[in-house]
Amino acid sequence: MLKDYKIPQSDIDFFDQNGFLIVRNALNPKQVTDLITAGDRLVSSKEQTNRQCTNDGRYDGFRNTIALDSKFAELIDHERILPTVVQLLGASLKVMTSHLIYKYPDEREAPDTHRMPGWHRDYLMATSDLGNEAIPRLLVKCAYYLTDLSEKQRGVTMVAPGSHLLTHPITKVFLINRVDKIKIQISTLATTIFFSLLKIYFEDVVARLFYML
Repeated sequence: MLKDYKIPQSDIDFFDQNGFLIVRNALNPKQVTDLITAGDRLVSSKEQTNRQCTNDGRYDGFRNTIALDSKFAELIDHERILPTVVQLLGASLKVMTSHLIYKYPDEREAPDTHRMPGWHRDYLMATSDLGNEAIPRLLVKCAYYLTDLSEKQRGVTMVAPGSHLLTHPITKVFLINRVDKIKIQISTLATTIFFSLLKIYFEDVVARLFYML
């Protein structure tokens, strides 16, 4: 049974307008330690089922992670995150996928403009099928950051606030006009809930991220 956890209307309004919401201190230190231990075990193993890894090893992880370790499955009904999702998306929910990501630093000679992955919008098939003008709120991503990324040059997630409301494909002008607004520095224990807005991840340290759609 869900706890009676109600988020303020200001959070709902912020999510509606910007397409993301940061939930601070969602995980306690023990949960973070347990999840990192489980993730490190998977990444250091020879398991190949649903593994996604680049040839150079700088990007590694697993799809459907909730089936590989119970510690990740426990996040499905997180006492703060699930009620928040219900209030943002509704009560008819299902987990479409879960993803453990380990992103290692880029090569030192890589240009500052290099990003892997680059700017992208999750659930791109919806845009392909429906176009940019008619995308309903089909899903949200709950991203649990397990690595401290709060200091400069420690890694960051960048988003383009309001891009989920665009009725046309993203343009460079749109991004340039928001260059001072799109960096979100996430510290350990924070969870970010994303709607289908444009975003990019880049890290200068080994960054661990787990998310569910």
